[in-house]
Amino acid sequence: MKKINIILVALIAGLTACTAVQPLDYTPAAKERPADYLENLLAFKAKKTHKSSIAMIASTPSEPTLANQHLTAYPDSLDYIAMVGDKPLYSGIASEMASVRALGTKVLHVVDYGMAWDAWFAEHIELEEGFLQVLKTCTENQIAALNAYDYDGIIISYTGKTTTEIEASAQKQFMDACLGWVNQHQGKTVVFRGYARNLTDNSFLKNCEFLIVVPGANSSVGELTVAVNAQLVSGVPKDRVMVEVSIPEPVDGEWVGPTGAQGAAWIKDYTAGVGKKGLAFYNAQYDYFHPDGIFPEIRTGINKSNVHVMKKSRYIAALALIAAACTNDPDAHHFSNVVYFQASNAVAEVRVAEDDATLTRSVAVQMAIPENSKAVKVALSVDESMLETYRKNFSDPKAQLLPAANYTLSASEFNLAQGFVKSEAITVTFKGANALPDLKTHYVLPLKVSSADVDVLGSGSTLYYVLSKASLVNVVADLYDNRCWPYFDDDPTFKDMTSFTLEALVNATTFKRVDHNGSKIASPLATVMGVEDRFLIRVGDTGIPDDQLQIAYALKDDEGTTHRNHVSTAAMKLKAGQWYHIAVTFDHGVINVYMNGKLMASDDASVNGVNKVDFSTPHSEEDDGKPRCFWVGYSYDKERYWNGRICECRIWNKALSEADINADKHFYQVDPASDGLVAYWKFDDGEGSTVKDHAGNHPLTSQLPISWYPVALPKE
Repeated sequence: MKKINIILVALIAGLTACTAVQPLDYTPAAKERPADYLENLLAFKAKKTHKSSIAMIASTPSEPTLANQHLTAYPDSLDYIAMVGDKPLYSGIASEMASVRALGTKVLHVVDYGMAWDAWFAEHIELEEGFLQVLKTCTENQIAALNAYDYDGIIISYTGKTTTEIEASAQKQFMDACLGWVNQHQGKTVVFRGYARNLTDNSFLKNCEFLIVVPGANSSVGELTVAVNAQLVSGVPKDRVMVEVSIPEPVDGEWVGPTGAQGAAWIKDYTAGVGKKGLAFYNAQYDYFHPDGIFPEIRTGINKSNVHVMKKSRYIAALALIAAACTNDPDAHHFSNVVYFQASNAVAEVRVAEDDATLTRSVAVQMAIPENSKAVKVALSVDESMLETYRKNFSDPKAQLLPAANYTLSASEFNLAQGFVKSEAITVTFKGANALPDLKTHYVLPLKVSSADVDVLGSGSTLYYVLSKASLVNVVADLYDNRCWPYFDDDPTFKDMTSFTLEALVNATTFKRVDHNGSKIASPLATVMGVEDRFLIRVGDTGIPDDQLQIAYALKDDEGTTHRNHVSTAAMKLKAGQWYHIAVTFDHGVINVYMNGKLMASDDASVNGVNKVDFSTPHSEEDDGKPRCFWVGYSYDKERYWNGRICECRIWNKALSEADINADKHFYQVDPASDGLVAYWKFDDGEGSTVKDHAGNHPLTSQLPISWYPVALPKE
């Protein structure tokens, strides 16, 4: 009889869906499964063509209150669950390791370099020697958490760089600690996550089970291939690659990078020489609260990346297994349904700027499972009595209740349609918030799920909106090893400009540089913005100190010879870790350079034939003889990036006066509708790889995902 091959998608979907859904305060009990369920599950994971999956979740050091904190809440089809945190796991959850191991799921612990990095820059602007001690303590704490229980292995997570001597020392210190643990625990699983291309010594990777590539904002198959190839430098194994799917927070978070389906599409797309081993899910705990159900991204990723071919007889048997093991009938769940706020945290911060007369936020509720027999109504109220609870639980004793005159709710009841787990949103409008006295003292609006047609989850029944004063600048970008560009494309606004002003607020991390091969650059250049060999704001150069600001301009004559000049003085030196407002005006060749509002240097470029500048050249890689074009954080080659933070980049079609530049708050913000403002990149987006143009229609695109950092400027 002729063999019939059938693509068995249903088996994978069934296996990934067989994790029972618990209400959030429920401690998972043993799952009821058919007798042959385990045999089929282990066979699924043991197949040679199987693509592995790792769920990285936040560790829970204290008694859990949410179901997604339990190991047994996660899909059985996961191959690994990895804990992320610097404190030992709560013993009750640790006891669940045996349960998931029986299903063929190993439990790992992540040791993350980025945890120390984030801790340092939460309180500092510049990387200093003190970071090494913070890193030492943070790494030791994570390894102590790893040693607290008999984990099956370690994920070494390194997303650092080695541009400076401190960073190079930090990498060695971190890797020595991690590999020291590995050497003492032979036979344990070792996984590497992060930037393999930045490793000084990558020889240990040959002993790693997987290499997890963090793709940033890249999501399409082609983009993921480029992101992966960028990490596969000499010495990095190419036969064990995973890509990471980062799950966003359920309410305010937005997708950055691939979804589970996009990651699976990359796995199925053939790439010569690359062994694609599966998907890793970061912040996997958020997938529990997904508006489309419980763990849809994990299930979809596993399902679509594991499409196996089986004989017809096995197909029929698998369908029988799934029918016995899983059901969508709510009566099959052995618990009462619950409703709770769809929010990742109990506190939602609202930053109020001076011109924020009205602000809106959306709030919704969600159920653990859909009610298939009825619609559900949920009452929403403001519970003023919860102010004291907020003060105590969040150590904010001076917090005040937001006056009733300063808010409205668009409705007092949520409606969850029959068969849906998520409600439509209710709009909370904050009125006159900018007129509240003393916003340095927080104002709190406590919202309460006061009643519902189903049970209300106690730990998810309260949401605090906390209003506080916003700074003029709250978010900035770090352009380390990155670059941005607009598409001016011969726009006449930027063509042959006879008068203009370029502005930027910058903070350099360091001026000492090494190239991408680790060799020191003798005369480093760091670019702020402009066009190479036309008009450019940059720091350093041959014959100019590494930390000295320079305005470079040039003219190409009729014979093709480029005549270069610059404006720079010893007074124009910058200090790493300090913010500087830079403004460069140009008026028919007359150049004035201002630092923090003070005139530092002047020159007349017209005597050298430069009385206008063309910024409008269409964007390109400047290869194959294409002309130079406008960039932010880049010029000429990849070594001339801006190593530091940046915001408030502007182009005006007029030369601002000294009084204009020193106007109140001008360093930190201007009206996007200001006369003559033709491009305004605030760099306040906070996510993604696109920077909005607040004055026009020329957003910036970045080559790599932008690193965003919270700040409070100006400092009070």
